[in-house]
Amino acid sequence: MNEQPTEVTTNTNPPESLIREKKSFSIVWVVPIVALLIGGWLVYKALSEKGPTITISFKSADGLEAGKTKIKYKDVEVGEVVSIVLEDDLSTVTVTAELGKNSKAYLTDKTRFWVVRARVSAGEISGLGTLFGGAYIAIDPVKEGKPLNSFIGLESPPIVTTDLPGRHYVLKAERLGSLGAGSPIYFRQIQVGQVESYELDKEGRHVDIRIFIDAPHAAYIHKNTRFWNAGGIDLSMDANGLKIDSQSLVSILSGGIAFDNPVDLKQNDPAEDNEMFILFDSRDDAMAQAYSVKRYWQLEFSGSVRGLTKGAPVEFRGLQVGKVEDVSLKIGQVNNEDILISVLVETEPERLVEKGVIQNDQEYMKLIDSLVARGLRAQLRTGSIITGQLYVDLDFRENVAPKTVDWDLKYPIVPTIPASLEELMAVFNKMLEKIETIPFEQIGQDIRSMVKNLDSTVKASEELLKTVNSQIAPEISATLKQATHTMAELEKTFGNESPLNHNAIQALGELSEAARSLRMLSDYLERHPEALIYGKGDNK
Repeated sequence: MNEQPTEVTTNTNPPESLIREKKSFSIVWVVPIVALLIGGWLVYKALSEKGPTITISFKSADGLEAGKTKIKYKDVEVGEVVSIVLEDDLSTVTVTAELGKNSKAYLTDKTRFWVVRARVSAGEISGLGTLFGGAYIAIDPVKEGKPLNSFIGLESPPIVTTDLPGRHYVLKAERLGSLGAGSPIYFRQIQVGQVESYELDKEGRHVDIRIFIDAPHAAYIHKNTRFWNAGGIDLSMDANGLKIDSQSLVSILSGGIAFDNPVDLKQNDPAEDNEMFILFDSRDDAMAQAYSVKRYWQLEFSGSVRGLTKGAPVEFRGLQVGKVEDVSLKIGQVNNEDILISVLVETEPERLVEKGVIQNDQEYMKLIDSLVARGLRAQLRTGSIITGQLYVDLDFRENVAPKTVDWDLKYPIVPTIPASLEELMAVFNKMLEKIETIPFEQIGQDIRSMVKNLDSTVKASEELLKTVNSQIAPEISATLKQATHTMAELEKTFGNESPLNHNAIQALGELSEAARSLRMLSDYLERHPEALIYGKGDNK
């Protein structure tokens, strides 16, 4: 069987092929893209949450460790120490720390850092929690101030932090005494504040002590409030005797300050923050009223002024009107009577008279002259027998010689009188002079002769007693025996059992019966007087 060949038709123009690009996303790329997004988010989150990095310089890194030591505020963690580096000069260590993102607003030049460790001081024990949890860095944040990232750490915790309510004040003192940072401040023996710091003023003449009073006790600070140094034991010996004063055991160890408000008629406005006050040495100095007018007198004494010291009080009838400023020797050129002790006293006449009279010199001189004419005199007296301190007493004296005040001198001389002890010594000296005139030698000779006569008298008495014993005594003994016998006979005659006594008793009984009959007869006659005529009976 023969097959016919198939005719193949050939197309000389073949068709063009259509190429299409297919767009698709491979799942292989999902993982790296997601990882990239997560990493970017973590980086953004880390950068957005990362706070500022700061450096703090300390003298020692005691208790600090990089990566472990925390930075805390009110026991809340706000940062962490990243690294600790010793400076090239070996004087300090630099601590690099990272803080939270919200802490940037509190990083100013007034912000303070310090290391919290266990500390023991005279007033308190702090930081005991660090014995188990380790030391940490505390921060005292302050918003006000210039932004800062580099700080110098405090070596000791600050006394007062910014979050503590209260007010700051400045005390100006001549010396620091036993005060120090942290010394307590008392009001009526209750601690109401602390000493923050202290420093010398620009001229170096005073000490400026910065203190802090807690709220609400700061309301007790007025413009006329008086502060005084109450540290330690205040022991003083003066004309008023021995004084001992102390606030508490803490003030004895670390010093302290006390304050109070004087009672007066002045307006007591509240004190402003950072207001300045004067720190007095004692309560008496602080509460003493200040007088602006001062007058100086000169007193001259001829006797000893031992026990009179600078600062001794000048009193008028128990009221202090001044004090002693100076005591000096004044020697004349004529005789020993010109040797005097000159005492300069400062007086405050406002305590006694009106201020207007004192400011007028003529009125003041006239007033003093009138007082001296009335007998005003100055006298030294003993203020304390224990200490022997003297004070100047002003008072009106009777029977004193007329005196005047010498106003021509720089300090007018006010007349004085001798001290009571001097007057007593003068009387004693006169007594001694009179005693010296007594002839003690002649009296002694007379006494010796009298003793001799008395001795001979005693001897004669002894001879007389011997004679009495040998001659008179036997006769006296016989006489006594005879008297005893006589008394016995009398006892027999007149005794209770004697016949005479019995008869006497019987006679007395009969007399008693007779007296009774007479009474009966008198009574009958008084009732029947006619019986004297008619007799006794019924027949008339």
